[in-house]
Amino acid sequence: MSGSEQQRRVTRFGVFELEAASGELRRSGRLVALTGQPMRVLVRLVERAGEIVTREELQHEIWGGDTHVDFDAGLSTCINQIRTALGDRAASPRFVATVPRRGYRFIAPVEPVPIRLCADIHEHRVMSAFRWLDKRQLALAVLIISIVVPIWERRSASPIPIAVIAVDVDASTPHLEPVSRTLTEALTGTLVSAMGDRGRVASPMVAKKLGEMTNDQIMAGGTEYLVLVTLRSLGGPILVHVKLVHASGWVKWAADRSLPLDQLEREQLRLATELSKQVADAITRS
Repeated sequence: MSGSEQQRRVTRFGVFELEAASGELRRSGRLVALTGQPMRVLVRLVERAGEIVTREELQHEIWGGDTHVDFDAGLSTCINQIRTALGDRAASPRFVATVPRRGYRFIAPVEPVPIRLCADIHEHRVMSAFRWLDKRQLALAVLIISIVVPIWERRSASPIPIAVIAVDVDASTPHLEPVSRTLTEALTGTLVSAMGDRGRVASPMVAKKLGEMTNDQIMAGGTEYLVLVTLRSLGGPILVHVKLVHASGWVKWAADRSLPLDQLEREQLRLATELSKQVADAITRS
């Protein structure tokens, strides 16, 4: 197997396929919104399917030296997002099982997907589709393709640059930092799905670096829309404030959600999916 094929290794479990190198999870061929730390945790669990991956190993390999955050809350949030993406349940797991006081084990059978075979099959299907065409039909098909492809390329040549950024958490509520980060990463992933080819959403790593700059500096670098996520404690529930800011400085859309912390940790993916659809609609209307 060549180096490029090893990098594109795909693992299948049930109806899911996971490509570790690109960080893509698909269910029956459709992309599932899972990015950032939850994706990295899932990759590590799948790579060691059947084995116990301890909490200490995940802390060292995923969080590294970032010890100032609440690791336990961050890991629990990641596992909840993974289970939501897989349709899994902690009480009766089919994929991710909790090993009390130790860590987690990926319990579903996994199998590698032969990339070269997939490519050969795809090429064979494409070639077979044209065998029934006579010369005139083939010429017509080529003419149509020559017209349609340039139009499609023009339409998809300029996706809208977008960045999702977590605004600094209040210093008096440091326990909200891991929740803010994972919610922002979930919103990034769901916004990628909601925008499709219309948008180019900055990765969580790039967005983290952008977060160290002012909004004007970010916009000057070519970002057209900023999605700013703010979490504030109201004494009991947590206020989630999300707003969409255009490069012109105008706020194009904003929304607030108030949830108890435990509910927010459990339902981050649902909330991110709901908000990303509204953000995508607001960008489209603009």
